[in-house]
Amino acid sequence: MAGAGIKKKFQGTFFELQYPVFWLHEIIEDIPAFYDPNGSGALQVASVIKDSEIRIEEEMQQFLFRHSIEYERDKIALVEDVDFASAACEFISQDRFWLVHMLSLRRRLLIVMYNSDEIPTRETGELISEFIRSIRFLDTQT
Repeated sequence: MAGAGIKKKFQGTFFELQYPVFWLHEIIEDIPAFYDPNGSGALQVASVIKDSEIRIEEEMQQFLFRHSIEYERDKIALVEDVDFASAACEFISQDRFWLVHMLSLRRRLLIVMYNSDEIPTRETGELISEFIRSIRFLDTQT
């Protein structure tokens, strides 16, 4: 796809990321959304600062519960390090494809959600992966 390697930058409250130059960006109810105007899905990035350290697996369980999705530990990709943690899963709900990828650093939590009327193509999946890999927490004390 033309321009696929060229990126735009977005800076949120305590994070930054890059997205393809041909995608559009909007703020919807205080949540940034990114999407290909010729595609069928959108990526949203919600950011939260909690009062205490994030427990990423609990956050994912609660998110799935709120969306009436059964939590199955073996279907969640979990990575936990000293400061940083991530959890990701995919599911179909109400005839829509969902990808939820959570990233946490101490008390900061990012929830990256992709949803679409269809399962993403390989090309779209690669763009979503690049988007998520580009996320950087900004240096703050929280």
